[in-house]
Amino acid sequence: MNLRFSHLLDNRSDDTDFNNKCEEMCQFFKKRGYPDSAVTTGKHRAQEIDRETALQTSQDKETDRIPFTHTYHPQNLAIKNVILKNFKILRNDPETKHMFSLPPLISFKRDKNLGNLLVRSAFKFNDQPGTFTCKRTRCKTCPFLSNTVKISGPNRSVKVTDHFTCISTNVIYCITCTLCKKICIGETGRRLADRFREHLRDAEQNNTDASKPVARHFNLPSHSHHNMTICGLSLHHGNTESRKNLEQKFIFQLGIGTRLDEKLGKIEKVKGYILIRESSSLTSLNFLKNLKEISPRPNIFVKGQFEVYNDRMFLLVEFALVSFSRYQNMSVRYFIDTQGFIL
Repeated sequence: MNLRFSHLLDNRSDDTDFNNKCEEMCQFFKKRGYPDSAVTTGKHRAQEIDRETALQTSQDKETDRIPFTHTYHPQNLAIKNVILKNFKILRNDPETKHMFSLPPLISFKRDKNLGNLLVRSAFKFNDQPGTFTCKRTRCKTCPFLSNTVKISGPNRSVKVTDHFTCISTNVIYCITCTLCKKICIGETGRRLADRFREHLRDAEQNNTDASKPVARHFNLPSHSHHNMTICGLSLHHGNTESRKNLEQKFIFQLGIGTRLDEKLGKIEKVKGYILIRESSSLTSLNFLKNLKEISPRPNIFVKGQFEVYNDRMFLLVEFALVSFSRYQNMSVRYFIDTQGFIL
């Protein structure tokens, strides 16, 4: 406590002011339950130090003593006495006397307190990554679950790090065809089982509507809904727009629609508009990286629809841009909100 009293010396202007501050600090310590003898001793030690001495910068003294650091505990204080009492054994030994010519510097480090044991900046869960059954007796999704932790696309693979069940919400999911290994990425803010039941029902009812790419795929020759599996890819608790953006990010990372880049990557000038027929979802406008001019339309013209040709579904897109550089980072999701298989 004498250190706390000595802090008053930094702002000491006269003895009267210093003594008044000392009395205030004495009352503070006494209210906290400190013994009167300890408070008085600390006060007297501080009064013996003049202000010039207190303001002098202390200089650390270099020492060759080897530090011995141990976790502080009242019962560990006896270790210091044991080491110092038997230090002569090391100092007198021919092999160690050069290393331990001086007694070690006994120091203690703080042990873990309640703050270290109870407070965390983020919650950590030990849930195993993957997709697991929900244990509900009438769940129609459990038989179709895949517990894979790695989703592979044409470009790369994505590792699954979250834990999913059929009743997980706000999910980016992946539907895989076990027959041809093609994948479809989707998203839902509802329960995973609720969204999958819609896919399953469309496939079972042979719904070949152009807006149902999953159902159309599993009604191709030699295909059925029994070839369908689903797994979670990522949990996302943001709003709908941010969840859709994450969906498009995974589509781009996996490489869905990358063949379009190769076909159109060398286009520099276009008159009128661009007509694209492609079966997979468009993920960005980067496939037009060399496009410099589209004329004569001075605005964006967008139209999207589905067409069926030779029993395969194609996405028809028409758009025109005056300056591609202005829109090169824009997601095509703003032009077409759909999903498709890698065909």
